[in-house]
Amino acid sequence: MTKKSGLRRLKSGEILFEDASPATSLFIIQKGQIRLFKPKGKGFIEIAVLRPGEVVGEMAYFDDGKGRVRSCGAEAIVPSEIIEVSYAAFGKTIESLNPWFKTIFTTLASRLRKTNSKVKALESNSVSHGYGSDSGYKFLNNTDIVKSLASLFLVMSTHGEKNPEGVSVHIKTLSYYAQDIYNITEAKFLAFLQMLQEGNLISYSNDDTGQPKILVVQDINQLRNLLFFFNTQRATADDKKIFVEEKCLLFLEKILVKAMEEKANEEKAEISIKEILDDYKNRNISIDETDLKDAQRCGYVGEPILGSAGEMSLIVRLKELRKDFMALRVIVAIDKLNKSKTKGRYD
Repeated sequence: MTKKSGLRRLKSGEILFEDASPATSLFIIQKGQIRLFKPKGKGFIEIAVLRPGEVVGEMAYFDDGKGRVRSCGAEAIVPSEIIEVSYAAFGKTIESLNPWFKTIFTTLASRLRKTNSKVKALESNSVSHGYGSDSGYKFLNNTDIVKSLASLFLVMSTHGEKNPEGVSVHIKTLSYYAQDIYNITEAKFLAFLQMLQEGNLISYSNDDTGQPKILVVQDINQLRNLLFFFNTQRATADDKKIFVEEKCLLFLEKILVKAMEEKANEEKAEISIKEILDDYKNRNISIDETDLKDAQRCGYVGEPILGSAGEMSLIVRLKELRKDFMALRVIVAIDKLNKSKTKGRYD
């Protein structure tokens, strides 16, 4: 059956269509941002980011008789609204125009597709190691992270305006530095900002037009610390890089809460983890002391110590853990983001 035209709402990260999939509609973006990408090797080439008022999925219409398929993939970067227009409905509009217009449209679409193919053939999809337990393609690699943080910190430090909420800057100014000066791929930078927002490290307020385009950083020192941490890690050998899984991060957070309850302020302290383990067990959460292996490898905690009464405790480097904990949160968020963008997700 031919798809009908209508409004569709996409969640952040939701795939609109995949590369080489059958094409039956085009889409007009009403709200949000749509990322276009092309599979290559184990990863992807970032093509463009489309915004309200732009059209996506129209080129396949002009492949009539060749088996209409998508020339790339499309994904919502943020919650988005689009109007779906079936090719059948679009075709009726085209047929009502002067035949010369259809010839012109078809010619332009053909030339654009050939140009895109040549550009993609020349592009390289070089990637460096990023954060994660899997090797291979990383949507955000270490260089992307440092460049994104450096751009954000630089703009906030030089152009940010202090207010009761923190330091704020218009997203237009930030985008100029990120893309034109630091040469960060737009789709990656927007996904990076979305990740920081979900982690409550940044927020948005409305500008003079009532649009949420003023980016606000509550604590600019956090950006400085994150930039220093990730820049240091960028020069660190892969087997020495700091990395923790999500379960380990959750356990470490509980340890820091326990240390605060016990008013432990030393550089190193022995912290009992029996209550933490009992709480996880009572709530049927599959987290135990073995999930601390990453923290042990990175030197934040020592091996579990068993007491005579069945107590279990750890020697915790509290000063280092407190200093790096925000960075560990970002590492876990980046790992989740990279896994959500891997090619296997779309297969």
